[in-house]
Amino acid sequence: GGLVQIFPEGHISPDGEMQPFKNAYLMIALRSDAPIIPVILDGNYGFFRRAGGIIGEPIYLSQMNKSLSPTKEELMEMNRAVEQKCRQLREELRRRTARN
Repeated sequence: GGLVQIFPEGHISPDGEMQPFKNAYLMIALRSDAPIIPVILDGNYGFFRRAGGIIGEPIYLSQMNKSLSPTKEELMEMNRAVEQKCRQLREELRRRTARN
């Protein structure tokens, strides 16, 4: 019933840019029937800096795929869809940050 933070890239990005997503987070979300809630941070950490972030709408994988054992192709398609949504959020965060 709690929240779990997972980095779909498999690690924290060293340069602040999004890395290719792995598939493991998809299996966790599918088997738990939990939504993926994308949280994108700008990586602006440090003294006298203000970190920014954006939270996206929940993504329900059960709407994309009904199987608890998807094929490799189905996993790749779901992964592409989630990654694309996260990249769109990243661009929205950059637009908002540029305006401020």
